[in-house]
Amino acid sequence: MQSSTASKLGSNPNIVAPPVERAPAPTRPATSTPTEESAAQPTLGSSPPGRSRRLLWPALCFLQLGLLIGGYVLSKQIRTAASHSEEVPTPSEHPRIVSPEHILQPPASSDPDDLDRGDKLIRSGRFDLALPVFRGFGPTIAPPLHDLIQYRIGLCLEGMGRWDEAVATYRGLITQGPNVRVTAAAQVAQARIAFQRGRPEEIQDLLCRMLLHSARYTKHCSAALEEAQFLLAFALTRAAAQAQSSGLARTPGQLHMPLGEPTAITFSIARALAWADPPLETERPPIHEPAPPGVAALKLVAPSEESSVRASFAPMPIPQLLDQLAAVCGLKTEWTVRAREQVKAHEVDVEVENVPFLDVVQNVAGPFQLTWKIEQGVVSWAVMEETPPEERAAFLSAVARRALRVAVASHENHELAAAAYLYLGNLEVRAGQLPAAVAKYEQLIQQNQRSPLLTEANYNLGLVQHRLGDALAAQKAFYRVVDLAPGHVLAPMAYLALGRTWLEEGQPARAISPLRRALGAASPPVQPVIAITLAASYLWSGNPQAANAVLLTYRAEVNQPPNHRLAAFLDAFSRFQAASDRRQTRHATDLLAAMLNMGEESYLGSLGVLLVGQAYRELGMMDQMIVVYEPTLRRARGPVAEEMSYSLAEAYRTLGKVEDAKRLLLSLAILDGSRWAAPAKFRLAQIALVENRSKEALLWCRQLLPVQPPEKMPALLQLMGQAFEQAGDIEQAARCFRGERPS
Repeated sequence: MQSSTASKLGSNPNIVAPPVERAPAPTRPATSTPTEESAAQPTLGSSPPGRSRRLLWPALCFLQLGLLIGGYVLSKQIRTAASHSEEVPTPSEHPRIVSPEHILQPPASSDPDDLDRGDKLIRSGRFDLALPVFRGFGPTIAPPLHDLIQYRIGLCLEGMGRWDEAVATYRGLITQGPNVRVTAAAQVAQARIAFQRGRPEEIQDLLCRMLLHSARYTKHCSAALEEAQFLLAFALTRAAAQAQSSGLARTPGQLHMPLGEPTAITFSIARALAWADPPLETERPPIHEPAPPGVAALKLVAPSEESSVRASFAPMPIPQLLDQLAAVCGLKTEWTVRAREQVKAHEVDVEVENVPFLDVVQNVAGPFQLTWKIEQGVVSWAVMEETPPEERAAFLSAVARRALRVAVASHENHELAAAAYLYLGNLEVRAGQLPAAVAKYEQLIQQNQRSPLLTEANYNLGLVQHRLGDALAAQKAFYRVVDLAPGHVLAPMAYLALGRTWLEEGQPARAISPLRRALGAASPPVQPVIAITLAASYLWSGNPQAANAVLLTYRAEVNQPPNHRLAAFLDAFSRFQAASDRRQTRHATDLLAAMLNMGEESYLGSLGVLLVGQAYRELGMMDQMIVVYEPTLRRARGPVAEEMSYSLAEAYRTLGKVEDAKRLLLSLAILDGSRWAAPAKFRLAQIALVENRSKEALLWCRQLLPVQPPEKMPALLQLMGQAFEQAGDIEQAARCFRGERPS
């Protein structure tokens, strides 16, 4: 059978015989028959068993792959049909194409739960998540809810810093919103953004109009009116600050230390959310019967400029309105031609209750840049440009102070009260009322322990206390600044102020540590000032090498105008003092050239003049030292003035001007606690001895005995021995010459 099968396979050229496996033959039972043996062999039309097994597994894999692909396609079709189920057009409509932007927008909602969810997100500060929730309500919701949703969208945009979009949203509510709560809240929110943008004129335009209609908002919008009052006061304060010099007034040569300002006030958007809670029904402004033009309903507490006014005016020209208000208060009016021309074409209406007369006047005239003053029962109106700069600054300051005082007196627990106290203190400083400024700063610190403005308050308090001459109180305030906020922008300035207070007390060694801290944390614009002050401290304390190292490290910063001349002098002086031979021509020439190139003043003040005089003295130019010290000594104070006085006295004594020297030495000898009192007494004793006044010499010497340090005691005893010898007391003179104290 095998031979016949092989012959058949070999006769067909299209069939290839599979390879035959040479396996060992199995053991057959002895009872097998030829029929069973033939059945075990493959026939011509059948596949061999090994080939069937090899083709089965690939077939199963292809089947499973087909099932997976078919299932994926079917599920995708089902999901697509479900997502477009709401967009199936009616038979009368044509099919529309859905844009990707439309697909990404959330479906319109009117569920109150969505409103609550969005409000919770706003209160937690997640404005980015709250915005799509409110935008999901769509434009077809009922008007009462529509205004509330739009106001919340404006809050979200404001919280995200998208101010232009927020302002556009608020303006739409102001012009179209019937809800009085939302209208007032939107006006205050728009003013809040204007404050953060630094636009005080825009704030006045918004809030003066609103406060002229405060009677409409009193019932439902008291919280918004409170913030409006603070914001308007802040805007007036900024306008006043622009007309005045910023910071403390300073004497020539004194470092300009600007006051800390509340430039970034934190407003609570979560609190502003409560101004527009969903009302039970739409709250429209109360209906008021308009008064005939030129007729006012007024009620005055007292007929004066401090009167409280209840008034309702129909729209009328501003001059006519102000004249009527003044007349009812018992005041006459005077107008300049320009002032009347500037406002005669403008009309305003008024609706206020129990508002001070001056506040009504400010809200009417303020946006139009009018000034006024009340003298002897006459109100005089003028334009800002017509008013002299000094009077204009005083007028704006008085208006701002009044607005701030009214705001804090009415709402002392408001979260913006801290900023109002700080602004009040700064205005008092600029007006020269330093004790009043201290009171405002201390009131802020005591009543607002958690306010973020505590840093500015303590810093300004330190500046004012330093100006008042209370160095200890100033140092305490400055140390509170660095303890409260070591990373604050005012912290380096506080360290710089601390260093300067120690320098003014004649302790340059104690000034070095705060100045080094200030230099490490300062921003680039302040680094040159701190580096030069630190170098001067090192020089005054007798460490010229350290002074030169500081100037070398910050060479690029200090070599820029206006610091380069002072830095060049300090560098030359430090190299001159550090040199082993100070009389080398190169060091002396460099130092002299740097001094001649210096300006007349520097922000080191009298300390800079002191160092220049020391340089002249070490160069042997006593006459030049006198020329430098004499005019400065009249305005210098503290240890710097004392050291100048002693150096001048030494120069006068060397030049034979003994009486001038004695005058300066006597002024130093009577100072308790001065480090120059003992040297002055010793010099006075020497001068008295030279002038044969032994009793006076012994009097000065006996004052020195209890306080003289051991290393200086031999020189004092030698002087006393000479005085006793001159007086004829040989026994006491002998004791002193032996190094013993006299009896």
